[in-house]
Amino acid sequence: MAAPSGLTACHCPMTENYTYRGFWGTLAITLIPFLVSAFTRKTEPSKLAATTLEWGKKWEAFHGLADWRLHLAILSLITIAAYWWMWLTAQDEAQAPRHVVAAL
Repeated sequence: MAAPSGLTACHCPMTENYTYRGFWGTLAITLIPFLVSAFTRKTEPSKLAATTLEWGKKWEAFHGLADWRLHLAILSLITIAAYWWMWLTAQDEAQAPRHVVAAL
């Protein structure tokens, strides 16, 4: 069966074998940080002390509109709202009647 005139020949193969391509992407994303750290010199312990979390320490004060926790909360709500909206849209489309057009 010939492809419709609007589609190129590479349209279909790009969607095939996703698991194989996903494997190589996962492998690359896993190996790259290890390779970078293998060829990067170690960080001084004094610098690491400033970036290490101390769970027993008291939380830092809230900084108002410039606080990262507020930004994270707002972006999380936007993300949840977007997924909820997409889920509702998908549900509406799934329940919508499908029109079948016969090929000539």
